[in-house]
Amino acid sequence: MEELQQHQGEWFFLHELNVDKVFSTIQRADYLILYYIKVEQEAHPGEKLYLADLAAAMGLRVTELSKGIEKLQDSGFVTWKTDREAGRTYVELSSKAVELMAEEQALLQRCYRRMRTELGDEELRRAAATMQRATAILKEERENLEAEFAALPCTVKMFPSHANFFLARVTDAVKIYNYLVGKGIIVRNRNSVSLCGNCLRVTVGTRGENEKLIEALKVFTI
Repeated sequence: MEELQQHQGEWFFLHELNVDKVFSTIQRADYLILYYIKVEQEAHPGEKLYLADLAAAMGLRVTELSKGIEKLQDSGFVTWKTDREAGRTYVELSSKAVELMAEEQALLQRCYRRMRTELGDEELRRAAATMQRATAILKEERENLEAEFAALPCTVKMFPSHANFFLARVTDAVKIYNYLVGKGIIVRNRNSVSLCGNCLRVTVGTRGENEKLIEALKVFTI
């Protein structure tokens, strides 16, 4: 019970109220990985935390988790080592991560306590449930739009995202961008950005907005 109370604020903002803004120095998705590393290491002190075991605890594929671990390693938050005897890789939190998480945990706990005090537990639960439903709806709309966009004749390659937008490489970003602007449909032209040649950034809108975009591109011809 004491361990649960210790991580209560972190758990709430990581699993119930899915927002990035409360985290002051790191993105929620990155902190989530650090959080699971910390919890697993606390549960199994002195043992190596193998990447496959961490992925299983988080409900992720190893390939998915590897990208996040690589990013965190580049930022100096984790060390990713190889256990040659076991033929497996394992991860550890760096001192930089431990320090950052102590600061973030204190902030999360303060925010959580204040929200409970000012809103009450029942109102807070309802707010979290509403946020979870809204997040699920946005995820569903994004996945539907990504699938429809990927099937368009003008789409060359998709770069899926977990945000409310995605990047897509198309046959001619400039012409397609100008064509859509002419129809009152706004996307972002990323053609001039390094490594983003012929790419458009598409923001997920309402169902009607998404359908208007897809229908316009279905009849687009260069």
